[in-house]
Amino acid sequence: MYFYEILQQILDEKHLTIPQAARACGLPDGTIRSILSRKSKSVTIEVAFKLSHGLGVSLERLNGSEEAPPPVLSEDASKKLEQLAELAGRLTEEEWKQVMDYAELLLAAGQNRKGGR
Repeated sequence: MYFYEILQQILDEKHLTIPQAARACGLPDGTIRSILSRKSKSVTIEVAFKLSHGLGVSLERLNGSEEAPPPVLSEDASKKLEQLAELAGRLTEEEWKQVMDYAELLLAAGQNRKGGR
């Protein structure tokens, strides 16, 4: 898969619009629109890092080296993720890091619970 296809897949999985994703990643809307409309096969490392951090996916996933995870979000969770993406545009970098750290803790706790069943 090319970069633009992987990016579109991630946006679809997370139910994010281009403006929501751009805010979450700290990128201009036009950057993401351009990647998708020009069917970019690659991007600069700076853009890749911002997309990885903002979308909560690994660089390996963006590079196509890692398979997409199965969908696990309920409709309610998807709506909350959309709200988080909107909020992300108003957070400082440090506040966003704290949110992401907390999200990782929650995900780890959920994985531990699933593994213990």
